[in-house]
Amino acid sequence: MIHHFSTWNLSLSLEFRASSLSLPEQSLIHHFSTWNLSYVYMVVGTLRYSIPKSVVYCQVREAKRNLLGRFFTELGAKEGRQLSKLLDEDPVITQRRQNIGKRLELYRAAQSEIDMVVWTK
Repeated sequence: MIHHFSTWNLSLSLEFRASSLSLPEQSLIHHFSTWNLSYVYMVVGTLRYSIPKSVVYCQVREAKRNLLGRFFTELGAKEGRQLSKLLDEDPVITQRRQNIGKRLELYRAAQSEIDMVVWTK
């Protein structure tokens, strides 16, 4: 309904203003008003279809964030044995992963000590 009201209001306004203009000027104004009105309808149509999609996208993104947060909270509350059971990992691979994790911690500690020595000089 707003769509029809704005069309009527615009055409009435242009007719009133165009009455004092010459025929070529009226034709040019009519051409511009038609082109502008078409552009406005195109933008309104684009918004009509894109806004609902944007709203749904925001809802899905928020739901995803909530689900992932709950999943990581539940996962973080589990103990090491429960996580190993969930992973159903070969014990040899589990041991190797733990050893590599310990070496990584040693490398990080060594890097931290090296950085402290370099910064103190």
